[in-house]
Amino acid sequence: MWPLCREPQSNINVTPAALFRAIDEKQCTLFLDEADNWANKRGPVVSILNAGHTKDTAFVSRFIGGRLVHFNVYGPIVIAAIGRPFGEPTLARCLTLRMQPRMPGEVLEKFRKDRTEDLKELARKLHRWGLDNMAALQAADPEIPAGLSDRGADNVRILLAIADLDRGGWPEKARRSAQIICAENEESHDGTAIIRDICAVFRDHEASKFRSADLVRGLVGRDPRHYRNLTPNALARRLDPFEIRPKGCAWAPTTRRAAMSAPSSMMRWSV
Repeated sequence: MWPLCREPQSNINVTPAALFRAIDEKQCTLFLDEADNWANKRGPVVSILNAGHTKDTAFVSRFIGGRLVHFNVYGPIVIAAIGRPFGEPTLARCLTLRMQPRMPGEVLEKFRKDRTEDLKELARKLHRWGLDNMAALQAADPEIPAGLSDRGADNVRILLAIADLDRGGWPEKARRSAQIICAENEESHDGTAIIRDICAVFRDHEASKFRSADLVRGLVGRDPRHYRNLTPNALARRLDPFEIRPKGCAWAPTTRRAAMSAPSSMMRWSV
């Protein structure tokens, strides 16, 4: 992806000032990595990312040298993270592509940044295609697949317009892809994915109750990337909006050692 983008720039530990200045001055494609390490600590950065979704309102204002300066923060941004460190307002503005680990025995071609001449040639062709079709893209009003939310439709509209201009089999492929990606995004936004995963853990273990720590381990086992930083307290917070809460109960230890170390009552989840 990197060689195909306009003025790509990479940043890991981005600051708000660096973010809005880079977008405004460089008109670059930003690659923000390791978002799971900074997304929850950088509220202003996330606010700028959210503001950049709509072109007409994508501005950050600052007083500099006694005058008000408006920085344009509208531009393409690629964010990489483990799990889902962003809240619903940010995720709703994104097209989320879930990366999969390489399967055992799967052979992939190695990518080397010093051998990208074929991609650079493709980038030049894409740039030319964009210039030649700019007027048609700006005037396009592509048909949106049924079932997409308003925000989801905004996210895919330009991609569908590009597919329609290219013709061939791309209009159908693009709309099918949009439905799949947006459905996965919107499913995760309402927080119900964790409910389904919890039910799966109970089914897999044929259990009717779990200690909080054991349930967390079960979720991590099902999806290590998504639940990597999950704790019993965090689990409780994520389930509280659904009025799902653990209850104290007596727990019968299965071994003598467990009986000696276990408290008389434990917090547990049940179905």
